[in-house]
Amino acid sequence: MKYRVRMATADEVHELEFRDYSAITAIFTCPTWGVIRYALQRRPKGMGREMPLEAGHAMHEVFAATRVWNLINQQDKRVRGRAAMLRMWGEDKTADMLNMIGDGSTAARHQFVNHALYTSGFYDNPYDKRRTMTNLETATHLYVRMAEKQNPVWFDPVRPSVVGIEQPFHCVLETLGRYPKRYGFYGKIDGIEQTKKSVVKLAENKTTYRIDDPFRYSFDTTHQITGYMAAARALYGVEIEDANVYALSIPLPKSHVEGYARIPVKRTPDQFDEWAYWFIEGTKLYDKYAGINGAKRAPMYTHSCSRFFRSCSLLPLCATPKKEWKAFFKETMMEHKWDPTQEQEEIAGS
Repeated sequence: MKYRVRMATADEVHELEFRDYSAITAIFTCPTWGVIRYALQRRPKGMGREMPLEAGHAMHEVFAATRVWNLINQQDKRVRGRAAMLRMWGEDKTADMLNMIGDGSTAARHQFVNHALYTSGFYDNPYDKRRTMTNLETATHLYVRMAEKQNPVWFDPVRPSVVGIEQPFHCVLETLGRYPKRYGFYGKIDGIEQTKKSVVKLAENKTTYRIDDPFRYSFDTTHQITGYMAAARALYGVEIEDANVYALSIPLPKSHVEGYARIPVKRTPDQFDEWAYWFIEGTKLYDKYAGINGAKRAPMYTHSCSRFFRSCSLLPLCATPKKEWKAFFKETMMEHKWDPTQEQEEIAGS
């Protein structure tokens, strides 16, 4: 299969349907669940707060602020750092945080990054003892300290506003040949970094309950990393085939330093081809069953009903006769929009 990945035009952003990694993964996990959660954007009422997503979002504010601090203080790129802050946080929060930089001391660094955490909107849930503000603060302290050793933030030498921190993207995966077809792919890149030898790498942050071997090995093949590399290539015209995954445990283990890891990964041309095929086939499956009538026809992958030792939230719906689904939707389901460019990442293994 011949294909190319390129940046979407302004018209394509409005004309094409765009899918993200989470939606395609959900479709392959269970088409019924994937269509209802992402195509119909519905979830059961009364589910309460989604603490893994909220905690993941708060920590991504921390990761972004840490990169901004390093860009301004280690790389002496204040103008570029301010441009990134304005894009992410707006005038008021940017002004408040810039005033905290001061002399660039360790205390100022922690105040700067902690402010990003405290203004993220996260607050404690009395029923969740794992994802607490105290645990997030402790993890933040470790991450800021360890991030001193991370590679410098990459930035476009020509375009001042293009900085490798929390970059949303809309790309087109286009098949080539007699009957070309376009597939919209979008998301948000956590970071792009550059080594002292000018090797550009993807930087991906992950929060997790435990940094063990299965967690580490998962990044050898995950299509998320591959797709984001393809997107970065298309957006910025740089060759990227390496990534650093920065993992952080929440809560931290007793030995705090074991709660942070840098996991280097590499991608081959074959893996980019595998990602493209996976995304195209997933999009076809997604489109085939989109809509309420499609959801009724979608295969129900019952082996996924109790993944990760917990029941799927849609089990009551799936156990209901299809003729009653319309009433069930009206009475028990609510709209819940998902936008990966405003990504709230779920803590793995939660």
